[in-house]
Amino acid sequence: MCDVVDILKIFDPEDRFISEDVIYINWLSMVRAGLTSLEFYTPPTSSGDSGAWRQAHCQARFAIFKVGIHFSLIHSDMKY
Repeated sequence: MCDVVDILKIFDPEDRFISEDVIYINWLSMVRAGLTSLEFYTPPTSSGDSGAWRQAHCQARFAIFKVGIHFSLIHSDMKY
């Protein structure tokens, strides 16, 4: 609910922060968390294995990251 302005106003009743900035930082933080969550992924060890996530919330953050990439909400200028 971090992108609902009315909810944000509950936590900032004096309007000290710009809602759009808070929303942007929240999503930026989630994208970063999606990348760093790979620390909690164990790659497959055999052809029948699909790997495992050691923390469910890390898997969810990575899923949000992948959806952002799929729908071009996230992009990188990195050259590989």
